[in-house]
Amino acid sequence: MAQTDRHQHVNGIPEHKVADAGGAAACCCSRRMALITRFCISTLLLVVVLTVALVLTLGGPCKALECSDHGFLHKDGAPRITNGVQSTHKWPWQASLQVNNNHICGAVVIGNRWLLTARHCINVRWMQKLSVLLDTLNLDNQDAWRVGVSKVIQHPGENENNDLALLELQDPLDITSCSSRNVRPIALPLQWQRWNYSRCYITGWGSLHFLGPSQKSLNEGMVNIVKASECEMLGNDENELGKLCAGKPSEGVDSCQGDSGGPLVCEEREDHWVLIGLTSYGRGCGGSSHAVYTRVTSYIEWIRVQVQEDDFCDKGHSSQ
Repeated sequence: MAQTDRHQHVNGIPEHKVADAGGAAACCCSRRMALITRFCISTLLLVVVLTVALVLTLGGPCKALECSDHGFLHKDGAPRITNGVQSTHKWPWQASLQVNNNHICGAVVIGNRWLLTARHCINVRWMQKLSVLLDTLNLDNQDAWRVGVSKVIQHPGENENNDLALLELQDPLDITSCSSRNVRPIALPLQWQRWNYSRCYITGWGSLHFLGPSQKSLNEGMVNIVKASECEMLGNDENELGKLCAGKPSEGVDSCQGDSGGPLVCEEREDHWVLIGLTSYGRGCGGSSHAVYTRVTSYIEWIRVQVQEDDFCDKGHSSQ
């Protein structure tokens, strides 16, 4: 009897050969998967190493920045706001208070949700239209940071006697070391602190002359703080504890319309700035008189009560 092939044929190929081919393919796939796995693990380890190195280089994870530790000063800058100079470095606490995206006053960042401005800048009818513009030298900058205002707390006193208000933002500001924005809070002075500063500046987008238009570029001017007895606008009035005078009349350096609510800051120590005043009012612009500013030290407790939490910059701040 003729012998028959006991192996089945698959499409004309003996079954054992098909099985042998399948085994070879499975072995090949296994080796390929092992290579891919080793490559993925190596890549993951490389990413981890690079991430750790980057974190160490940057000084660790995101952290809150010290108050006013990113202020800039023109070491050789000439004076100007009215008769000042255009700012070429950002004052990171400077903000523009706007109605319908139009500048009306200055404002100052004091925490991640709070700004200060002048009370006379606020009209309750504007509440739904208020915003602040941050991180810019020029008001036409399309990359500037605009944040809406959710609440305004005005000081209950008369405008000229208690000329300040708090602005609460709709969204908190990222003021950590990881932020790409150049926005930092200014330190508040200690209550009833006395000072003897040699460098004090005013900044704003206000007019360069009386009744002139607001400016698109931020201006700055170096000023002197004077005693009430030396200030034509106040005189030796013991009731003017909430005010102070500053300017440089001999050079015409002065604040003007549109600068109201903006900061008067002094350098407490190198590159560490303190908010001394808020621009309030004056007689003309750039004349022979000093301008009047709201004295921030007189209102530290009021600010603290309104904010009701330790959410503004008065920590780590030493008296000179």
